[in-house]
Amino acid sequence: MTVRQSRYESLRVYLLGFMAKQLGDLRGPSSLAFELIQNADDAKDDSLKLSATQIEFDVTDDALIVRNDAVFRDKDFNRIRVLASGTKLDEGGDRTTGAFGVGFISVYQVTDRPQIYSAGQHWTLRPEEELKQIEICDLPCDHPSFTKDNGTKFYLPWAIDNSELRDKLKSPPITNEYIESFIEELKVSLPQAILFLKSLKEITLLNKGKVVTRIKKTIKETGLVVHYGDEHNRWRVLRDIDGLSAFKDTGDFYDHRLTQVRVAIPEGYIDNGILFATLPTKEPTGLPFHIDADFFPASDRKSIRFDDIHDPMSEWNREVIRVAAFLIRDNLDLLRKMFKDNPVDFWAILERIYDLREEKHDAHIPLGVFWKVLEPVLEKHPIVYTESNKWLNVTEVCIPVSREEWNTIDVFNFLDIKMVNRDLRRYYNILTNNGVRRLRIKDIYEALQEAEMIAHPQPISFYQSYERLELLWRGILAIYHRTSSQQDEAKTMLGECVLAPGVDGRIWPCDSVYRVEDKDTLRLFLSLLPNDRSFLDLDKARKGDSLFELLCPSFSPAEAVKVLENLEPQEFKKKLSSGGFKSEDVVRWFSKGELDEDDALSERFVKLTIFPTGDGSITSLEDLWIPGGFNDPLGITKLLDMQKLKGLSVFLQKLGAKKLTFIDYAKLHITDAFE
Repeated sequence: MTVRQSRYESLRVYLLGFMAKQLGDLRGPSSLAFELIQNADDAKDDSLKLSATQIEFDVTDDALIVRNDAVFRDKDFNRIRVLASGTKLDEGGDRTTGAFGVGFISVYQVTDRPQIYSAGQHWTLRPEEELKQIEICDLPCDHPSFTKDNGTKFYLPWAIDNSELRDKLKSPPITNEYIESFIEELKVSLPQAILFLKSLKEITLLNKGKVVTRIKKTIKETGLVVHYGDEHNRWRVLRDIDGLSAFKDTGDFYDHRLTQVRVAIPEGYIDNGILFATLPTKEPTGLPFHIDADFFPASDRKSIRFDDIHDPMSEWNREVIRVAAFLIRDNLDLLRKMFKDNPVDFWAILERIYDLREEKHDAHIPLGVFWKVLEPVLEKHPIVYTESNKWLNVTEVCIPVSREEWNTIDVFNFLDIKMVNRDLRRYYNILTNNGVRRLRIKDIYEALQEAEMIAHPQPISFYQSYERLELLWRGILAIYHRTSSQQDEAKTMLGECVLAPGVDGRIWPCDSVYRVEDKDTLRLFLSLLPNDRSFLDLDKARKGDSLFELLCPSFSPAEAVKVLENLEPQEFKKKLSSGGFKSEDVVRWFSKGELDEDDALSERFVKLTIFPTGDGSITSLEDLWIPGGFNDPLGITKLLDMQKLKGLSVFLQKLGAKKLTFIDYAKLHITDAFE
């Protein structure tokens, strides 16, 4: 029987193929810079404490030179030697960011011969030379200026030739145009990179040894400040240290994940928030703040995995977003205080979250959770800035709707109506959809009631000027016209409000002043009105004509009869003697109206004690006759004084007055005279 013999082979990785694949995901000046920044930020000393505080990038004609003030340990060199070892997370001490062990490959997009100076060693890497891939020389070698205490330097000569390595890595040679663009891209990306770094506090970009820009980070009790040239960008950083703890406990898969979630909110509004995995990704959120967490990135390390909800990495990342949403919710008051002097930016943040509330089918990041957790608590917080410079709850304030109402906002504020600040006008939709009510007639009524400007006339001094009152008229009219379903109730309330200028110089309740169309009526009846009535001053009320047509009763014959009915005969006579008018003037005024079309009103009119008689007295028309062309030698009849009422015979006869003929005189009066 033949015994089968086995052979054994080991698996090998084609290094350059592996590097080419990884390099495809790590291209771009920012990716290269971020990988080197991350390595520096992760650098530890022998006590396992993070040790780097600064890093600089010097773009020279010959090479990109990167320096930091940390020193390589043996295990750090070993990570360069053993690609994709991922040993950082297994190390104790301070938490590091990097995990894959492939980031250093990014340098090959610009160089064929990366060199490392650190801890008294000089390494030169030649990945295409299988037996001499790493050349190690103990310093000072040919570099006496660089010693063990100089930190770490990466010397990356520009790969300007189309070498064999360039071809195998599928990377083109470096051109002068690329070097120039390299500087420009880092000028933009480096200020953002420093935001969430753990230990690095300073990043410097140089061009041939001259400083292009220097970014410094200062940690404050309430956040941090990024100094960038003449700019000083302040950030409030919200932290949830254990927000992901419960989710982490769901499986061993997450053992190495950090549970902290951070949200960085700038002092000024931004609309280009992104996700950070300590360093910025290329994952925009559209939110006005940045979110940092221990995300699971995609293979390109520029984006975050969210697409597969059954993938544990995507599930973790989605949970990070949920925790960030609760961070915003739980710090809503802090956020509002942060923007206490700039409510527009505060509401810009809320509006942006609101706009993202409905997740689209093609949405990559589940951002709708922010509004979902925020909306239920909005009415519990004083988040609306008012015209009186106060922060109030959404249910305590109201907002104008039309342009005319906004133009009147100063007057509404003067009346102590709690109005949304005019600078927040642009956020009308989110305000009204979340508890802020539209300005109502009732709000104006209650404000005037509180100011005791209801039911009784007041001096103009309350409003201080007619200009302010005119603005209020226009604002009220605009509100009235847009509240068609409640106009009857509105008219009732407004009728009691002291808004109408009277001829006596005071401001009257609208339902207590009469509109008159001619000055004769005003002259004739002004002194006859009771103390609780007046006439509208037409000159002053001109700009409120439309409003007063709605609210102020017209002085019709019916209103005139009502006024005269309330006067005792003796009081009417007294007003005749002091008012500068005659009783026949009153009768003649009624003759111009339409009494003959209203039988009930005519019946009331003839009973008024206003008709002049031949003996100089006044009485009701019921007891009077129109002279019939002969004299009453006995003086026993009550005759109208037709000299005073000249031309009104037909009018009076329509009302029931009869001409006194001799037959009537004989039948009705002579017999009475004999008796």
